[in-house]
Amino acid sequence: MLKKRRKWLQIIQVTKWLMSKGQVLTWTTYDTLLLALSMDGRVDEAESIWNTILQTYTRSVPKKLFSRMIQIYNTRHLPDKVLEVKFEF
Repeated sequence: MLKKRRKWLQIIQVTKWLMSKGQVLTWTTYDTLLLALSMDGRVDEAESIWNTILQTYTRSVPKKLFSRMIQIYNTRHLPDKVLEVKFEF
């Protein structure tokens, strides 16, 4: 619901609150968080979350999240970062 209304800051706040409480997030929640951070111009935070995801779930990260990070870097004109994600994939 928040995603449809484009309430990016609220999405970020709620998701980070869940993470601080030790809640396990779904892949869709991670995807929405990465999108919200990107839309709010917080690419560094999105990259930090991305690195945490890769370190935690080394072999089971879905293609959708790789695509999301490629999209974020591509939108922000960071071609070197796009190549890094593709090589991780």
